[in-house]
Formats: sequence, structure tokens, C-alpha cells
Amino acid sequence: MEPIERIFLLLEESSMEQKEFAKQVGVAPSKVTEWKKGRAKSFIKYLPQIAEILNTNVQWLLTGEGEKDRTAVATNGNDRSVEFAKLFQELTPENQGLIIAAMRGLKPDK
Repeated sequence: MEPIERIFLLLEESSMEQKEFAKQVGVAPSKVTEWKKGRAKSFIKYLPQIAEILNTNVQWLLTGEGEKDRTAVATNGNDRSVEFAKLFQELTPENQGLIIAAMRGLKPDK
């Protein structure tokens, strides 16, 4: 499952309207539609906000590994996702792709 699929899975589970989700993230609803249809990957730079809105963590959104529920992560005392998200945002899109590939144990697409 790709990160965008995990985002929309959580969005569906939350019963939040896509329009409200877009508003909370700070983008136009049409941008969220582009993400859903695979036309844009700009959601990557919004991962910290998306994780917070959907009560999850960036690691789970990116890899599907670890705790899906942010509350469980905080309870376990392992929540480094905020620090990771800040560092991740500072990377170029190319380097973000390398990080995602490394986290998945895959070779990056060229």
C-alpha cells in the first residue's frame, strides 16, 4: 500500500469529508483530488499536518510500519515522528524519495 492509499484509508475511517480535510491541511479541495487520483505527490510536504489531522504518525503514513494510532505511539514512548517529519520536510523531493525507498528496503526508482 502506498502512502496516499494509507492517507485515504484513514480519511475514510475518520468519516471526515474531503473538503474539510483539505481545509485542515491548508490546500484546495482540488489538490486533494489530484493526490487521490495520483496526479500529484505534493502531499509529501504536508505529511506532519496530515498525520496530526488523521491521528497517526508520519512513519506509518510512509511505510505502514509501526503504530497506526498516534495515541498508541505516544503511550509507548516511541514518538519521534515529529522530529522525523521536520527533517523530512527539509529534504528535496528526490531525497524524500530515497528516504521512503530506504525505509521500505527497496531500491529507488531512477
